[in-house]
This record gives sequence, C-alpha cells and structure tokens, in this order.
Amino acid sequence: MAEIRPFRGVVYDQRRVRDLSQVICPPYDVISPQFQEDLYRRSEYNFVRIEYNRESPQDSAVDNRYTRSAANIQSWLEKGVLQFQASPALYFHQHFFNCQGQASKRNNLIVRLKLEDWETKVVRPHE
Repeated sequence: MAEIRPFRGVVYDQRRVRDLSQVICPPYDVISPQFQEDLYRRSEYNFVRIEYNRESPQDSAVDNRYTRSAANIQSWLEKGVLQFQASPALYFHQHFFNCQGQASKRNNLIVRLKLEDWETKVVRPHE
C-alpha cells in the first residue's frame, strides 16, 4: 500500500488574485504557441509563466525558461501572490469538463507520496 502524507500546499492568495480563471493554465503539452501568448495576456500571474515559460533566442545555461520560472515562483511568494497553506493537508480536486458533448468529472487526490521502486508496483509512473 502506498504511504501518503499531508503537505503544505502553495496556493494563490485570492485577495490579490480574485479571478482564478485568469491565472490557471492546462498542462504544457497541450499549450500551442498562440494559446501560450493568450495565457500571458490574461494575467501577469498566469501559471503558464511557471508551467510553460517562454523560450528566448538569448537563452543560456543561467537565463532560460526554467530559471525564469523559478524566479517567478520566488517573486510571487515574496509578493504574497502565492502563499504556503498554514497547515499540512490532503488536497481533493474535482475537475468538471465537457468532452465530445458529454459532461464528465475527474476526482483527484494530491498528496505527498513515498517513492517506490517500479518492481513493487505500489506506485505507477503516471501517479
């Protein structure tokens, strides 16, 4: 059986970011270049600036999409845009969406999880 633990999540401070629809983004692998630009325009705090930051022709080992993403996280924490939750928790998430005209729902549980060797088959790579 998998060993799980609560953790202190990092969330947007909704006093600073009132409309979460302006700061959420899908996973990087479904974001087209045009959609990436749209997400950038929605908010200076859109999560795309962490999840799938822009590349630049001037990127280097010390200044690239990943280092800029890390700098955004640090800056948003310092400004209070992002905050650590006061207490550790297990996070339940429900995702409602339409797919091919049919309403669907996904339930997710976000936890701290002890890593296991693949051979134990306790935790699969996609988990």
